[in-house]
Amino acid sequence: MPTPEVVEQVYRPHGNLRRIFRWLDGQERPPPRVLVEGPAGTGKTRAIAEFLYETAERYPWTRILVVRKFRADLRDGWQKTFETQVLWPEHPLVRQEGYGQGEHRSRYVFENGSEIVLGHMDDPQRWYSSEWDIVYWNEAVESRKDVWEKLGRAVRKGDRPTRCPFGIQMGDTNPDTPRHHLNLACNEGRVERIRTRHEDNPRCSEEDLERLRAMSGADRRRLYLGEWCDNEGRIIDTFDQDRHVLGIDEIPGMAFHVAGLDFGRTQALVVLGYPEYGGPAYVVREVYRYDEHQDWWAAKVHDIIEEFRPVRVIADSANHRDIVFLNSRLSGSPVVPVVKSKRGDKSFGEATRAHLRTQFATDMLYVLDDAMRVDGGPDHRIELGARCLTDELLEWPYRQARPGQVLPVDSVGDPDPTYPDHAIDALIYALTWSWQKDFTPKPAETGLPDYSMGAVLGHRSVRRIPGAGGSTFDYTPSHASRRRKVRL
Repeated sequence: MPTPEVVEQVYRPHGNLRRIFRWLDGQERPPPRVLVEGPAGTGKTRAIAEFLYETAERYPWTRILVVRKFRADLRDGWQKTFETQVLWPEHPLVRQEGYGQGEHRSRYVFENGSEIVLGHMDDPQRWYSSEWDIVYWNEAVESRKDVWEKLGRAVRKGDRPTRCPFGIQMGDTNPDTPRHHLNLACNEGRVERIRTRHEDNPRCSEEDLERLRAMSGADRRRLYLGEWCDNEGRIIDTFDQDRHVLGIDEIPGMAFHVAGLDFGRTQALVVLGYPEYGGPAYVVREVYRYDEHQDWWAAKVHDIIEEFRPVRVIADSANHRDIVFLNSRLSGSPVVPVVKSKRGDKSFGEATRAHLRTQFATDMLYVLDDAMRVDGGPDHRIELGARCLTDELLEWPYRQARPGQVLPVDSVGDPDPTYPDHAIDALIYALTWSWQKDFTPKPAETGLPDYSMGAVLGHRSVRRIPGAGGSTFDYTPSHASRRRKVRL
């Protein structure tokens, strides 16, 4: 049998990416924390993969941890680059047995005792007490501030017989919002910033650049120009990822749950938990799937009902047939339509968008960081655009006029119809249950049963506290005695 021909390919870093390889030869002392940032297609992932391989190969017993928020994203991104561009199909590390194959691989173990371990952050505490020479977060824009900082504790030698002369916490990312914690940390000097350009990647073709140039708005500024910027006209601009996304250990116990369901080619299910009747709400579970059949969703809604026992599952009233189908597969007809009535001179959509902004502005709404964990994370059939509630909240923009276009007067202030809002709609449907007094006409006017919070909880006299604003309610029954207070 003929020996397969081996073609040697030499990797040469360019531009600022050459800097990280100077750390290997001792030409430069590496910083303890570093962020490699730049537009799409500048070769960040390939350069870091080459650097990690050279480090493990050069220094025996080196331990390197490579993580991403979801394991499937790491497999489809960094792992694919590492195995196809740094290694090759017949490489001993690719054919190595005992550590899983393909998507199930957990680590690469070198002959000199070094290892590169692949991890995900569904349970970040598992990594805090471990010991590594290098911890690298691929697509670090997904990280939360507290998780990033705690993960830095794992960069330590301990009593291990490592030959690696340095310890580094690394991340790479395309620019995002200027308020992202990593951009702020770089501005404050707590993290070293290494910027990359398209010229740093000889593999970036003119066709690739043309596709990036053709983008518009914030996407063009971030992915082509490499700027940290907000979306123009972001609707839910009061949502702050660092403040409103919490870990599972930061949320209280829940008194009851409400679920919202949005139908379509892409469907979303959001479960809200309420610790108390007048307190903040927490998104504790989220399902975001593309092109799943009705039976799959019926089974999923059934599982959600069994786990959380929501007092209501509220769905888009425009999809009557889907609601009827779900209720035919569920006992007790738990899925009810949302009633999209006007609030004063505002439409349902306009009024609920304003209330959603208020909920985040007043810290009355939070999102659990691993709300999608049980269902395996984002749907990887969705290759572009938002894949979860947090993505939508950060990206959902107002409709903008294209060059030479004049928007109709009645469409000014409307959301951009080309951006997804499936999870946001599901969230709004769930929230309208606590807003029923604001948005739902009386049952006599609609002919629908009373699904309001007051009716379900037994407090028929649900009244707004004068002067409180927002969605603060007084749940005291009308027959209860009340003490008059005088304020000077």
